[in-house]
Amino acid sequence: MTALRMGKARLVSKNKNKPSKLKEVILHDKVNDDGDDDTKSSDGRNVPEITVRHYVHQYLSPELDALVQDMLEDLHRYQERAKENPAKFKKRKRFVTGLREVSRALRLGKLKGVIVAPNMHSSESSGGLDERVVEIVDEASMGGGSSAPAKNKLDTDRQAVPVVFALSKNRLGKACGKPVRQCAVGLLSVEGAERKWKQITEMTEDLRRKWLEERLLRPPISITEVT
Repeated sequence: MTALRMGKARLVSKNKNKPSKLKEVILHDKVNDDGDDDTKSSDGRNVPEITVRHYVHQYLSPELDALVQDMLEDLHRYQERAKENPAKFKKRKRFVTGLREVSRALRLGKLKGVIVAPNMHSSESSGGLDERVVEIVDEASMGGGSSAPAKNKLDTDRQAVPVVFALSKNRLGKACGKPVRQCAVGLLSVEGAERKWKQITEMTEDLRRKWLEERLLRPPISITEVT
């Protein structure tokens, strides 16, 4: 997945001190976040039973949910199998869970992708869930690795880390074999599930493009609107 663009317009700023266009759109939607439960999928069907948060920058899809659940269950099975050889387990670990671990792995440039539950509780305090999720999305859109040793100081156009919004906290936890709900999953490796991951990223790109087309047809927005 390359840097997000809409036509010739770059949605991700090369300057990490400047909010990306994508982040501006997400923050703008935060102002209008009314917690509506009747969320529409890209084809107009209702996606029931979850309250979708402002940081979700794509349409949701039952088909995408099914693919993500299937892939995570496969990766969990492979990860459990790898535990039989503790010496190699660390190298064969497939994913990490939780916002803190996902954020850490993303900053170190270790992630192939991020799965985020679209229904986390609202928490607008400094350092709360809302702020942490938006920062993860923005870091991923710029390729991650902000805390990793620089391999090339001239590399300012790193490949974006795919972010997929799917399932719910409860279903995300179950798919990963966890006894508790999970807000996010960071993919360290998709070995053995490459075809499913390719399908997921392609479907997500299509859902995100439709979402962005709708948002970017609105009047120009300014980051000052949410300060």
